[in-house]
Amino acid sequence: MGRLGVPRFVGVGINRYENFDDLTQAVAEVTDVANLLKVQFGFDTKVMRNLTDREAGERVPKSLPPRGLEGRALIVLWAGHGEVSTTGRLRLITRDAVQCGTPSWTAAWLAEQAVRTGADQVLLVFDTCFSGQARAEAAAVIGVLDQLPQPKPAWVGVLTSAQSCETARDGVFTEVFSRVLREGPRDPVLRGRFNCFNRGVRGDDVMDAVVQEWEPTEQRPRSHCDGVANVILPNPLYDGRASERVAEHMLLAARGCEPDEKGSYFTGRRTQLREIARWIGGTEAGILVVTGPAGSGKSGLVGRIVSLSNPLERRELLLCESAVDDPGEESVHAHVDARRLDATRVALLIHRQLRNRALVPDEAEPRNHHYLVAALKSLTAPVTIVIDGVDQADREAWTICAELIKPMGELARVVVATRDVTHHGRSLVASLQGRASLEIIDLGAPELASEAKEDVRQYVLRRLESVSSMPERRMDPVLVANQVAELAPPSDEGLFLLARMVTAQLRANPLDTGQLNWGATLATSVETVFDGDLRALSGKAPNGVGAGTAIRELLTALAWGYGEGVTDDVWATIASAMPGPKAKRKYSTADTYWALFTASRYVVAADGGGRAVYRLSHQRFATHLGPRTSTRQRFDRNEKAVRVAMAMRQLLEQLYASREDPSFHPYRPHFWRHFGAGRRGIAELRAVAAAHPEFRPDLVTALRSLAERYRDEGRFRDEADAAREADEWETRGDGL
Repeated sequence: MGRLGVPRFVGVGINRYENFDDLTQAVAEVTDVANLLKVQFGFDTKVMRNLTDREAGERVPKSLPPRGLEGRALIVLWAGHGEVSTTGRLRLITRDAVQCGTPSWTAAWLAEQAVRTGADQVLLVFDTCFSGQARAEAAAVIGVLDQLPQPKPAWVGVLTSAQSCETARDGVFTEVFSRVLREGPRDPVLRGRFNCFNRGVRGDDVMDAVVQEWEPTEQRPRSHCDGVANVILPNPLYDGRASERVAEHMLLAARGCEPDEKGSYFTGRRTQLREIARWIGGTEAGILVVTGPAGSGKSGLVGRIVSLSNPLERRELLLCESAVDDPGEESVHAHVDARRLDATRVALLIHRQLRNRALVPDEAEPRNHHYLVAALKSLTAPVTIVIDGVDQADREAWTICAELIKPMGELARVVVATRDVTHHGRSLVASLQGRASLEIIDLGAPELASEAKEDVRQYVLRRLESVSSMPERRMDPVLVANQVAELAPPSDEGLFLLARMVTAQLRANPLDTGQLNWGATLATSVETVFDGDLRALSGKAPNGVGAGTAIRELLTALAWGYGEGVTDDVWATIASAMPGPKAKRKYSTADTYWALFTASRYVVAADGGGRAVYRLSHQRFATHLGPRTSTRQRFDRNEKAVRVAMAMRQLLEQLYASREDPSFHPYRPHFWRHFGAGRRGIAELRAVAAAHPEFRPDLVTALRSLAERYRDEGRFRDEADAAREADEWETRGDGL
């Protein structure tokens, strides 16, 4: 999808020949692809049928005018006969071409016509015999892109229906190509790249799907690309209402299962569910806080409420069980996971959901959180809003509570799930006290301990029941349930999360309860289960690194992310900085999707505004893998943080090179955070801001944040230097 105009498709299909055997499908295939791209995706299409040699020389250049497609996406398809000439080039056979003649039109000629159009993203598709030869020819053209006058493509891809030594069966290739364009890939790993949160897909995604899902053995498609890939066409799997789904971590917690499991295993907490359902059913505004230690079931409890409110998820739940303590369908009007968000972003996500429900005016998204509060004042009745993970917003948690949740509590029913953390002696839950009524449910209360143990026991029984029924499994679920219920996790950790992870491990690898001391093998902490899962991985990642090593580095990269999560390109960029300068391995977006499939229980996807973003499924994992607090306070002495800053600068330069304005990148609000790594990190951001003035406000923000860290460490001279430079950049004016 070109950013400056409608994308174009140029197709040439030839199935009538004077000196070669006629074909049956070539013209129909090109026509079908053109119709698909035009009707489903809004492409401007140019189709040419049964061209003669002279017509090809006249009409093809007119459809591919020099500099005529600047900033647009371009897909070119040639279907028909092809042969390798005596000069080693792929000869594109026209209707009146003679056999073994001197080539008039070649793959290199067509590639040159395409790249000179000024199109931003170019995908060349050759469905001919011996079309693999086109890869080499097009690669030669791509190799001289730097010598072309501006504008030139940021990315060029070549997809061929056969290798250079193979003939191609009429109609087979385009059938697969069209199916991928229409339905997306079938492979679950590849399908992750066509995520329902992504409005568009890149050309390399399309090529990989065709090549890797190819089944016929008579021929094998090949691909080659160069440059920085960007979106080339809309995603057939995009779901504009996906953002209204239950947040995945809340959904899984509510079901008590993993992403690859069906059904629901939620048990217990009936008293608390009944209390929340009663409160939501009221008519008065106020705040209800569900608190307790990490892993005590806060997300499961509020996720259950949200799931029973969501029509799609409600139907799934009611297929598995009857709903008790039911708040009712559509009883929750908006829900947000606040982890690593600020007040403005939380407000924007809430506003978007209320707008989709026509509860607030369909207007531009709010510039800050005060706009949401103003919109709520216009409602005739209080709406219900659920906010999970407030404590995981780090320092922003207090701003979210003071400037967003407390004012909303006077106008709406706000359910808040959070640990009661403290900052400078202030309690987060206590900070919510004000004019709005406040009720608190504490899942960590001592009087609930025995009830929680019984709930966990019943949960383990339900989840292991199907596994233990297999005759080859010698695992007694009753013994396991009793043992798990008596586990003693760390004082700041609840038992529910640990039980969920232990049972997930036992479902995959049951233990023999007939053996002596079998109970000693059960993990007693979330981190132990997590590390054990990673160690158990075998095989290789797509880049050849051992699976356990690759998954750990890729998941660690997510722990370094900010906001709702990182996009696939940011994910790969941070992961590539994890191993260290001597480790000669890099991670690509293909590796991130492999990780998404391989470690699905630890990663959740979310809507980043038309593009999927990814984060770890629980804060415990982020804390385990991410930089420690003391490390964060001394980022300028942390080599990994500096490597991440350097890698992020390279990514920004790549985005500019691909003509993608980083200002519209979903991760745009968070780029600057990776440059706050002391003097060396600031130096990287300073270079970005010098070349791209739109990043000068980010440099000012990073400098002031660094000054605050220096003040916390008592480094007052460094604090003064950072604050002085921030003032200097801020007073420059240009770019601000």
